Amino acid sequence: MTSDSSGSEPEKLNPEQQLLAVANLKAENEALRARIAALEAAAGPLPDQPSGSTVQPNTTHVESSSSVGSTSCCSNNKNGVGNEVSRESLGKAGMTAAEIARYSRHLLVPAVGVEGQRNLLDKTCLVIGAGGLASAVLPYLAGAGVGHIKIIDFDKIETSNLHRQVLYREGQAGQSKAKCAAATVRDINSSIRCTAIEEALTHDNAMGTLAGVDLVVDASDNPRTRYLVNDACVLSGTPLVSGSALGMEGQVSVFHHRGGPCYRCVFPAPLAAEAGRRCSDNGVLGTIPGVIGCLQATEALKVLGGFGSPLVGRLCTYDGQDGSFYTVRLRPRSKTCAACGDNPTVRSMEGSKAFAAKHGLTVARVVPEMERVPTATCQEYADVVAGGRRHVLLDVRVGVQFAVCALDDAVNVPLSQLEASMEKVETLSENRSLPVYCICRRGVDSKAAVSILAKKGFPNVMDVSGGLTEWARTVDREFPMY
Repeated sequence: MTSDSSGSEPEKLNPEQQLLAVANLKAENEALRARIAALEAAAGPLPDQPSGSTVQPNTTHVESSSSVGSTSCCSNNKNGVGNEVSRESLGKAGMTAAEIARYSRHLLVPAVGVEGQRNLLDKTCLVIGAGGLASAVLPYLAGAGVGHIKIIDFDKIETSNLHRQVLYREGQAGQSKAKCAAATVRDINSSIRCTAIEEALTHDNAMGTLAGVDLVVDASDNPRTRYLVNDACVLSGTPLVSGSALGMEGQVSVFHHRGGPCYRCVFPAPLAAEAGRRCSDNGVLGTIPGVIGCLQATEALKVLGGFGSPLVGRLCTYDGQDGSFYTVRLRPRSKTCAACGDNPTVRSMEGSKAFAAKHGLTVARVVPEMERVPTATCQEYADVVAGGRRHVLLDVRVGVQFAVCALDDAVNVPLSQLEASMEKVETLSENRSLPVYCICRRGVDSKAAVSILAKKGFPNVMDVSGGLTEWARTVDREFPMY
């Protein structure tokens, strides 16, 4: 006997207790062996193979498809069952001996059993996004034997992803997330199919991407795509597992399943404060997407396998600050919902696209008047600094980002506080006599800052185009980026 993980000494057993413990362990072991043997016997011998022969995996192949963007399909024959062989021919369990051996621990869970596992083997799941949430979702779906996993993501791996996107390694920086994720899925389980789609999900390709899919897992964690994904799921009749993670908290729910609400039923219109909230801008503790991703994977397995009680009409929230979980009831399906109501107004993805445009839910959202603000390239601003010309540099990022890195002599005035800080800017610019340059992370908030200052009467205000990201790319390659 060994000590437990706490390192404390195990409780001493007298000889009689030791004999009893050994007998109990033997009985449990025999019961497990008998259960597995019964399942293997129910499967019967594999077709065209003698009983007791070993199942050899088929050769993995890669084939291209032009049906949905840049797509690669990496698989063996689905679930190790040849296309010409039906599950009904495999005996009572409808599974091969290899499958029974591999998924035996699932089969022994009463809620899952043979039927639940067989359902998983025969289902197709689309995972949208291959980032932090998917880093937990994908390995567990693959390990569980979900028959066909489709992954869609247009993005490349960056080193700033690695603290939470543990699916990837340092040497994969710059490579396609979808392809690398599919390769990992294939390494975990070579008997399932995995399709990598290297493009963004859009209103134009959504319905084609969801064709033949039994479940969608939204792991994009992008508020601007949630309505797109929801509408595509409602129009195609596909259940949706949605999750999000930000800062030290996250949440997960199941939408459009068993008569429950869709995402629009709960959130008819986007909240302005939520539209731009992403972990790339607001940060996230690396483990939070892992926790939420595991919950998403669990919900996905329940929906695909047909067991348990999925989080339909309920929202499970995790707070990493104090380690608490709580579940709240959501409003029921709405008869007036624009997507799934009795008289829906979103009857196609064109309708969904119009809604997105109306509410600014586009991938890049720029206020028209911001396009006309005076700008200076990063190199032009570098020349100002090198020439010793007097000026003011306002860094309008939030304080926590400013603390990470900043240009020399930059003064931090967050955009949200700018209008209340006019007196400070007046003083810094010596009563508006000095030119004021505004900079942020990517050149979006700085445009807004220039617009505000111009309306307040500052005569010489310029946006440093592209922000610190462009500065690191074109002026100072050693400048730290995040």
